[in-house]
Amino acid sequence: MLNQIGLASQLSIADILDRLGIPHRQNRCACPVHGGDNPTAFSFSDQVYYCHTRGCSGNTITLLKHLLNTNFKGVVEYLGGDYRFGETALHTNSRERSHKIIRSRRRVPIELFRLKSRFFEVQQISALLTAHLKLLHRWLKRAVVDLNCYYAWQQKLDWQLYELDVELARLQFEIKRFKEVI
Repeated sequence: MLNQIGLASQLSIADILDRLGIPHRQNRCACPVHGGDNPTAFSFSDQVYYCHTRGCSGNTITLLKHLLNTNFKGVVEYLGGDYRFGETALHTNSRERSHKIIRSRRRVPIELFRLKSRFFEVQQISALLTAHLKLLHRWLKRAVVDLNCYYAWQQKLDWQLYELDVELARLQFEIKRFKEVI
């Protein structure tokens, strides 16, 4: 197990991205952990990475845990070793053995990574659309309430206008009768 951890610390993040077929340039790429289309959201050095979109960071083992969607045991197995808590597997030529196993291990298919990225994109778009639909629903409810209030106010104003017309007609009649008396 210690050999695999040592191997993970020898691998740079650029090596991991190359091995998994993830394109990168000048220590930056789109975030392979969360997906996305910003080509500079994920920055890394030899052993440390940082996602500027989500604010997560880590080392080579953390990155492999995220990319392979596994735990520490899965990372150790991916790197070609036995996971025995409290024990170390001693081999005569463990370095040569681990390199052979790593070369013989299947790589995570690029299609799987792309599907994972698409899945995250679809989830983000779905969440965005849901938020917009909720906002539109609230806006429409307010519009209906406003229209009902407008209709009620219009009826009230129409009634008041009718009352004012009746009062005006009564006053005109009183003025006419008053002029006749004078």
